[in-house]
Amino acid sequence: MRNEFWYPPGFPWEDEWFLQRCALAMTVLAGFVAFLLQFSAALEALQAELLLHQVAELPDDLPAMPPLPGLMGGFGICFLLLALGQGVLALAHYLWHYQGGRSIYRMRTLPQRSELWRRCLAAPAAALVRCALAALCAAALCALYYRIFTPAGLLPAHWLLGGALCWN
Repeated sequence: MRNEFWYPPGFPWEDEWFLQRCALAMTVLAGFVAFLLQFSAALEALQAELLLHQVAELPDDLPAMPPLPGLMGGFGICFLLLALGQGVLALAHYLWHYQGGRSIYRMRTLPQRSELWRRCLAAPAAALVRCALAALCAAALCALYYRIFTPAGLLPAHWLLGGALCWN
C-alpha cells in the first residue's frame, strides 16, 4: 500500500518518516544512556563498598546491586515525550487540510466518512505503536546489560519484576 494513503493530500510524508525514525533512534539512545549512567554510578558505589568490606574484614553480609527498576529512572521520559508528540502530529495532520487550496470541506464531503480521520490519525498511531515496541526492546536490552555486567554473586534476589523473571 502506498504511504500517501495514510497522510493528508500533499503532505510531505517522506520528511515526516525520516524525522520519526531519527526521533525514535535518538529516544532509544537517550533511554539507554540514562540507564547506563545510573548503572555505572551504582556499580562504582557497589565496588567502593566491596572494597571497604575487604579492608575492614566485615562479615559476609555482602551488599547487592540495586534492583533493575531502581536503575531505570529517567528511562521512559524520552519515550513518553515522543508518544505525546504523536498527538501534536495528529493535530498538525488535521490542520494541514486547512492550508491554502486543501479544502477541509472536500474531505468532509467524501463518501467515505472516515477518510479524514484515517489520514489524520493513521500515521501517528503507527508511530505510537513503533514507540511502544522500541521502548520494550530498549528495556529488554537494559535488562540484558544489567544481567551480564553485574558482577557474579551481587545480583539482588529479585532483580527483575519482583523475581518473576529472575534466573539466578
